[in-house]
Amino acid sequence: MIWLVVVVALGGVSTGLLLVLLVALIRHVRVLTRALQAFQEQIRPKLEDVARGSMQARERLERLSERGLRDGPDARIRP
Repeated sequence: MIWLVVVVALGGVSTGLLLVLLVALIRHVRVLTRALQAFQEQIRPKLEDVARGSMQARERLERLSERGLRDGPDARIRP
């Protein structure tokens, strides 16, 4: 009979600890989610600048390539 009380008590304590850990895990996930959203909001303008710069570089390369093909393989590339 005493063993049954001990087993039930240990099971209850273990279950309680698991619930505490689960609540702590959920809180940390929420904190990390908010931090990720803030990071994305801060980094978005920088990513847009990089994308614009990449587009401009690609367009310039296309213009230079067209000019190079038009002027021949030995032509100088001018800005």
